Amino acid sequence: MSNRSKKIINKKFQLRTALKIMSIIIMSYFAFISLTGTHAIRKQKEISKTVEELQKAVVVEDNIIRAFIDYSRENMDIESEEILALKKIKKDHRESIGTINEYMELLQNYNRELIYILIAVTVIMILLSFFSFFYIIRLTHRISGPLNVIEQHIDDLLKGEKPELRDLRKKDEFKDFYDKFRTMAGRIREKE
Repeated sequence: MSNRSKKIINKKFQLRTALKIMSIIIMSYFAFISLTGTHAIRKQKEISKTVEELQKAVVVEDNIIRAFIDYSRENMDIESEEILALKKIKKDHRESIGTINEYMELLQNYNRELIYILIAVTVIMILLSFFSFFYIIRLTHRISGPLNVIEQHIDDLLKGEKPELRDLRKKDEFKDFYDKFRTMAGRIREKE
């Protein structure tokens, strides 16, 4: 049997069924996005606060080390070993601050990634909803198509006409029911 190009045969049944299923899917997506979004926003605020506190700590530590080195140079008789110690302190401090800055950048990247993931999940869910709707229409077509054929045959029988019985499509539902209906319609025609 050939495929019919018209996918919405019983508009009321197909759209009502599709919309009911889609409303459940969309509500589930909304709940998921709400929970995930709330969690992501909370984490984003925590990360931002941590980065701000680290930046303040870096400034304070920088000021302490600079003041210490400046004070040491101004108020002490510095020997070569003390100069080396000050240089080592300054070098170690720069390395520590560099490490802290790397971790702050890493935290900020995590922040951005959370947002990108949330956006990606939202887009994927919208696309899945779109494709799900059309898939549901296609599935309901496999139900409403055979019911439409049976309804047309019943109308023909009620008018006293001989229905033109044909096979259903390969993927249609209700094949057993349709076979029984064809048998019944054949017996009705035999009695006439």
